[in-house]
Amino acid sequence: MKMLKALNKIKYSGHIAPRIGIQKLISGIGLTVFGFIIGEGSKVHINSNAIFAMLYLVIFGSVIAYSANVYVLSKWLASIASTSS
Repeated sequence: MKMLKALNKIKYSGHIAPRIGIQKLISGIGLTVFGFIIGEGSKVHINSNAIFAMLYLVIFGSVIAYSANVYVLSKWLASIASTSS
């Protein structure tokens, strides 16, 4: 509990995107390790289609969509950016 209170008092400078990127990378690595621990590794079959699909998801699903989200949130209020009409 003390550690959480101490982390809340830390003031970060700079842009938030690199910190969130590192957080996503670490969580992805953790989930991959956990998947191999519980036996999901035997179900993975890597071929060229799988590699291209993963690259497509990384580029379009993560990088571009997340960058667009960060840009919109930097220009608009979160309450406006999160609603759709």
